[in-house]
Amino acid sequence: MSSNSTTTAEAAAAAAAGAAAMKEALRVFNTELWTLYAFGVAFTMFRTYARVKAVGWRDLRPDDYLVWLAIVSVPILRQ
Repeated sequence: MSSNSTTTAEAAAAAAAGAAAMKEALRVFNTELWTLYAFGVAFTMFRTYARVKAVGWRDLRPDDYLVWLAIVSVPILRQ
């Protein structure tokens, strides 16, 4: 009986360790994901600013608007 309970305890400990490792990996992944998203948004802001300075608001092309649609939709779709 004692070897069976030892095996069960070891399995429970291994499962807990695996769950903790997965939680940490998810935290690291989310941190990297949102950091890269922030860099992308900053780059898009600078690009939009440069485009407005170069051609003005009236001469922006559809891709200038579509990129902002994509930026706004990513957090919404992520939920």
